[in-house]
Amino acid sequence: MDIINAVFVWAALIMSVLDLRRILVDRVLGGIHFGSAVLFTVWPLWDLCYYHSLGQWVSFCVCFLLACVRLCWFSAVYRNRKVL
Repeated sequence: MDIINAVFVWAALIMSVLDLRRILVDRVLGGIHFGSAVLFTVWPLWDLCYYHSLGQWVSFCVCFLLACVRLCWFSAVYRNRKVL
């Protein structure tokens, strides 16, 4: 189950990296609801605790990367807030 779950988290990681890249390159933020951005950033932070308690280390490692990318996304939005 750990590997299957990690594949889904990996897919979310790839999409989040593409979102981050889009903001860094285009400096355009459109069609994003703040609530969904917060939810999809807090979720992997919660999953870090959850996967650790279950001993699912592959999912934990991929989720750690996802949490880092999501926090970088918020950092990029904040840094470019005047442009966006």
